[in-house]
Amino acid sequence: MDKSKFIKVTVTGYNPTVVLASQKAIYQKQGATIAEPTEEEILLFFPNLKEEIQPDAEISKDEHDKIVSELNETNEEKDSKIEELEESNAKLATDLGEKDSKIKELETEITRLSAEIEDATKQIQKLQKK
Repeated sequence: MDKSKFIKVTVTGYNPTVVLASQKAIYQKQGATIAEPTEEEILLFFPNLKEEIQPDAEISKDEHDKIVSELNETNEEKDSKIEELEESNAKLATDLGEKDSKIKELETEITRLSAEIEDATKQIQKLQKK
């Protein structure tokens, strides 16, 4: 049932009632309080809608047990997949950490070698001046 088609209105001095949502503006002009009705309230004012509500389908215990078993298997498969993904994620995080460490090592080495090159260049320039 589409509850959005209905509104619950309370006009001062009167009992609450459920009406079609298309009448909202009329009741707002009258200063009524507008609320969302429950399904029970809608059926109280529109009993012909009871026919639209289908009762829950009844299933046998065997069918129920089969469905529960299938759902449990699906959940176990999902749990297993989650564990695999978490392990993979942990491995990737470790790999990333190792690579970050290697990058920092290489950056330090580059800085050291750059300093050595600069020193060597200065020495070459001094020798060339002599």
